[in-house]
Amino acid sequence: MLRLAGMLYILIFLPSCAGTSHQREQSPTPTYAEVMTFESFSSVPLGSRKADLVNKFGAFKTEINRPEFPDTSFWILRDPRTGFQKGALTFENRSETLTAKLWLISDEDPEKTIDVAKSRFKTARFSLIDLPSENPHLLYGTRLLADEKAGISMEVN
Repeated sequence: MLRLAGMLYILIFLPSCAGTSHQREQSPTPTYAEVMTFESFSSVPLGSRKADLVNKFGAFKTEINRPEFPDTSFWILRDPRTGFQKGALTFENRSETLTAKLWLISDEDPEKTIDVAKSRFKTARFSLIDLPSENPHLLYGTRLLADEKAGISMEVN
C-alpha cells in the first residue's frame, strides 16, 4: 500500500503474459473517429442505398421525417462527444437512395479555412455567389462558393 497526501492507493502487480499475444477484437460498429472525417463522409457516393450506410453511420444517426417533405427522409449525424450535428444525409424514400450530403465544419476541422476546404475538391471550379439578405442592415446575406456543374456548394462565413 502507498499513502499520499491522505489518500489511499493500492498498487497491484499482475504477472506478465510472456509469449502470448493480446489482440483487440474489431468492433462491428466503426468508431466515431473512423466515420466522422471529411474523407470518409465525402467518399460515400450519391445514390448509395440507405441499408448499405447503416453499418457506417448507424450509431451516429437520428432519422427524421418532415411532413413538408413527404418523399424524403433525413439522417442527422451527431458527434457523440458534443451532441452537436456534424453532418446530414438526405434520402429519397421510395428508392431509399442518398440524394444529398451536408458536412458541417467545426473549429477542429482543417477545412475551417477556405483554401483547405476548396482543396478537397480538386476538379471543382468555384465561383462566389452573394445571395441577398432579408436584413437591410447586412451588405449581403449568405455567401456561397459553388460549382453548380459538380453540385458542390460551400457556405462562406
